[in-house]
Amino acid sequence: MIPEASIQPIIGALGYTCGICKKIFYADPNKDAMVICPYCKGNNSLPNVKEASIMPHNDSGRIGLNKKPSSSLSSIGKGLLFGIIILGIIIAIVVFNQSSTHIEDFKNDLHSSTDQTEEKIKNQVVDSFISNPYDNIQILNEISREVDENENLKLLNLSGDTKTKIKKILSDPNPDPENKNGTGCGTVIKRCKYCSREFDAPAEFKTIQVTVRFFMSPIVRIVLAYDHAVNYNQIVTQLCTDFGNGTKYCCDNWTGVEFCSLRCKDEYSMRHQ
Repeated sequence: MIPEASIQPIIGALGYTCGICKKIFYADPNKDAMVICPYCKGNNSLPNVKEASIMPHNDSGRIGLNKKPSSSLSSIGKGLLFGIIILGIIIAIVVFNQSSTHIEDFKNDLHSSTDQTEEKIKNQVVDSFISNPYDNIQILNEISREVDENENLKLLNLSGDTKTKIKKILSDPNPDPENKNGTGCGTVIKRCKYCSREFDAPAEFKTIQVTVRFFMSPIVRIVLAYDHAVNYNQIVTQLCTDFGNGTKYCCDNWTGVEFCSLRCKDEYSMRHQ
């Protein structure tokens, strides 16, 4: 089924001119090779670049297992060392799985478009492009040190300009001027974790400050370090660019909905017991 493009700008999408009606719509070339114009319903071809998905990496689970213990260790010391290694592996796997779920939801929602009409969007979503206080934000010293020392941001290899924008985002004294953080902003299209069918999932407004904080949290570090299938540098850079242009919110699915029905959820649980 060919998806329909969006009539509103969305994160991760580019603007295109319809080859039939010549009106501008928005679509993600990394997700869809062809989309339907939301105005004239005509088919439009996009660059056929397949979207990457987060795939768990098992390399971290094998670190240290083949290392030969020193002959000077006693049998008790060897057993204790082995136990510590096993415990570390278990903790890493649990954290990685939790991080992968949050990142997968965030990544999918960045590349999703709403199924609402232009009239519904005008009625339900308040314009996020408020007056931009970006130039007036003073970077706090503690925020500057935090950004410079954050290991997640070092892994992303961000540009100096992007790091400066992150410092301004985190120093913003009024990140939620419209009190929209956590409120509904419509739906996003997700793919069922069990049957792969697309379905509508509820979405919420999140401030860009909250979202950037999420990428800086320790729970995300393993994913950033080992998952090279997704360009997280580009995602964070785009958030910073949007903030610099006056946007303080993004509309994403943060409810953790992964299945299109209770049946699919139960079937998945039974197969992964």
